[in-house]
Amino acid sequence: MGLTLARSAGLAAIAGAVLSFGVWESVAGPQRSASPAAPPGPACSSDVRLQIDNSLAEVSKLKGMEHGKVFQLPAGGKPMSGYGDDFLRRRTAPEVLASGLASGCGDYAISFLYRMEQCGFKANFIDSAQISTASLQTHDSGHTVVAVRDETVGRWILADPTAGRVISENWEPSSKTFYGNYWIGYFGPLASYPAHDHESLKRFYEATLQSIPPAVMAEHLFRFRFTVDSSLKGKDGEYLNPRLAGFLRDNGKFLEEHGIHPKSEVEIRLVKGGDDSKGSLDYTDKGGFVATIGLKSAMSSSFVSYLETTVARRLGKAE
Repeated sequence: MGLTLARSAGLAAIAGAVLSFGVWESVAGPQRSASPAAPPGPACSSDVRLQIDNSLAEVSKLKGMEHGKVFQLPAGGKPMSGYGDDFLRRRTAPEVLASGLASGCGDYAISFLYRMEQCGFKANFIDSAQISTASLQTHDSGHTVVAVRDETVGRWILADPTAGRVISENWEPSSKTFYGNYWIGYFGPLASYPAHDHESLKRFYEATLQSIPPAVMAEHLFRFRFTVDSSLKGKDGEYLNPRLAGFLRDNGKFLEEHGIHPKSEVEIRLVKGGDDSKGSLDYTDKGGFVATIGLKSAMSSSFVSYLETTVARRLGKAE
């Protein structure tokens, strides 16, 4: 995707495009089909906190769509066939609940919000973009949560239906982040939410990322300094993972090219992992950060974002 993060005219144009972007026609054609009714939920409670727990428990029963599998499901009242990502932001809450399947965090959030509103509680949909290198490159990483109004004491309760937990018992709507590294791009009723499919969702993420002040980017992202352990080198000094040389050569270039200059530098020692694609990052007071690199690891931007999130949690900048 590789678009710049300029925040002036580009943001206004993209935001306008997001708001005007229409829903795609279903691959199954324009004919309408009756949307399935949502299965009946648990009896409503007048206690907002109890109702939140009940609704979280209900949506936790949704199962994620299996990667690489084709599904045939109603989406917005039309029959549709596609992979899991094809259904992102397309289905109504009754359609999601009736199917028992979720294409991502958005399906969990709209189903939870639907149950809370059914029981008479005010709830607002929240979508965000992740502050990470991979997110900046692909415009395809974020998370949805829901804010529920407790009118008895005048507070907002922030819930994460995907994780099945309450994040905050007294959340401030003026907050721009949650979990430390998710920047909020939309807070409001679901009816006004601008993304209605995968492509418009990526446009939304792009516009949200462009709205983040440069100082926030510099605070949340890191400049990594890698040292390579001898365990990752062969007899002639070549790296045992053939992608490691390129990974080290490109380290930090993307952020620099986009005018992002992280305030914090973090040293990470890279050591040999297994003969697979797995990687991990651990920390000890004596050894600092040590990353295990699988010999078949792609060493992609997703791994960089994993390092960013893990380091941020260790430093108290993310949950």
